[in-house]
Amino acid sequence: MGYWYINKKGIKEEFFKEVTTNVQKPQLEGVEDINEIWNKIKKGINEAAGKIIRREEKGQRNSWFDEECQIILGDITRVYGKMINRNSRQNEQEYKDKRKEHIKYLDTKTEYCFHQSWSKKLLMITMKQRNCIKK
Repeated sequence: MGYWYINKKGIKEEFFKEVTTNVQKPQLEGVEDINEIWNKIKKGINEAAGKIIRREEKGQRNSWFDEECQIILGDITRVYGKMINRNSRQNEQEYKDKRKEHIKYLDTKTEYCFHQSWSKKLLMITMKQRNCIKK
């Protein structure tokens, strides 16, 4: 997922002009379906945004969250859905057990990665300090 950035002063005006040319009143006249009108407006805005504004992709925030974590969370979600659809003691207990097991695993993984990243940062700081002392 990315974010749209409007950095320069002239971009707002340019974007507004592009949207107004893409979404003109004659294009929308004669259309009675509100969904079709909305889709035309949406398409016009997205085309203008793609032309005028640059899009920046957001990097992964948590390096520890990998495919294995996605599988685990998918498993928890599946069991939760099962519990919600058919509320029984067995389904509720299964959800509690899975959640407890998986959350414990995720906590240990995040803690390990957190300590690992901090140890790297501390190592870099000490190396920089040693280089400064030698000079």
